[in-house]
Amino acid sequence: MTDIAGAESRRALEEAAAVAEKTAAEDAIIEHAQIIHERRNTKQLPSFPEPKRGKAHWDHVLEEMNWMAKEFSK
Repeated sequence: MTDIAGAESRRALEEAAAVAEKTAAEDAIIEHAQIIHERRNTKQLPSFPEPKRGKAHWDHVLEEMNWMAKEFSK
């Protein structure tokens, strides 16, 4: 009986140690994530202008509609 109780208590201690180790690892990961988050919030990224875009088909259609409206109003 004492062997069974001793094995159970050893197993319980091993499980508790594994849980404590896992918790410590998770805490370290969370702490590292918080540091990264703070760094990101303090750095301001430079603003870049929007790249020029070429005319799409719809842009040409709108130009032609504008031209036709002016022509018909004459």
